[in-house]
Parts: sequence; structure tokens; C-alpha cells
Amino acid sequence: MIPATHEPAEPPQNQQMLELSTRSVGDALVLTAVGEIDLLTVAALRTALYDQLATAPPLLVLDLGGVSFLASCGLAALVEFERAAAEQSVKLRLVSTARSVTRPLQATGLLRTFELFDDVRTALR
Repeated sequence: MIPATHEPAEPPQNQQMLELSTRSVGDALVLTAVGEIDLLTVAALRTALYDQLATAPPLLVLDLGGVSFLASCGLAALVEFERAAAEQSVKLRLVSTARSVTRPLQATGLLRTFELFDDVRTALR
């Protein structure tokens, strides 16, 4: 017999590993991610990003300052989303100073692809 990993009334573990919230700032949207972006959580991030893209804001700021782990599948989702946003003339800006985010972006050469800012306020300018 395999023991249960969570009680039926508890939310699945992946929902606890990544928290996503959105707020409007003028014409821009800020999507904040806190937790880990990996195989278990990347679908939730994708869904949140594309839900925001449906409103076609001129600027979408993705705040990754609270992300403690960014897996390659998360990087792939960001690249895919950046292309979709550009097709709809939505500008995407990333926010993070956390090494857990900046290091994978740097190691893969994606710092040339994304606009990376130290804080949300600066990204909104």
C-alpha cells in the first residue's frame, strides 16, 4: 500500500509551491510569482501569463523576485510567452535580483532576450 501524500481536502502540492497574484498599475499589469517554477508548477505560470495576455495590456511586468527556483521548463515557458506577447504588441519585462532567477537567464544567454529590472517600480517606467 502506498501512503497518501496529502489529505483529500488539502490543495495539491504544486499549488503550494508557486503563488501567483496579479494587479493593475495604470495600463500595465504586474504578475507576481513566489515559490518554485518547475515541472509541477510551470503550467500554472503559463496559464496565468496567457490569461493576462488575453487582456492585451501594453506592458506586462513579471515579478520573479520571490522565485527560489527556476527550472529549464520555466525558461522555455518564458521564451514561448515572450514571443506570444510580442506578436500581440505587449511588452514583457522581468523583475528579479535573485540569483535563482538571474543565474539561469545568464547561463542560457536569455539576458539578451528579456528586459530584466531590479524592481517593479523601475520596470513600470
